[in-house]
Amino acid sequence: SSGTEKGRLAKAYVNFNGNFDATTFTLDNGGIRTSYNVTSITDRGGNGQYTVNINSGTFTSINFIAAGIAGNYNGITTNVHSIMPDGTRTVTAFPIRVVGGGSNANKEDINLVFFGD
Repeated sequence: SSGTEKGRLAKAYVNFNGNFDATTFTLDNGGIRTSYNVTSITDRGGNGQYTVNINSGTFTSINFIAAGIAGNYNGITTNVHSIMPDGTRTVTAFPIRVVGGGSNANKEDINLVFFGD
């Protein structure tokens, strides 16, 4: 669709476990709980540092918008956690860093949604 309706639709989203014990998280191995147009998550080896890998063709420009939340999966999250860009984005990769309580944090429940062209 075009116009106003186009701007309202999420182009991609993901919910994943930042504590998952693998380098690459997918739906098949259980690291990703649910997703749309996200192929995998790469754990970049630093605490709270990941790259969201997006299906080719989802975005035509790096000027897309990302928003997200992070915390505990089935419990109360006592600290404020931020998700911020952490490197050079491309149309197929969005590096992020999760920070809580003043330091990087692996969280059980990380959620991102993406909008744009």
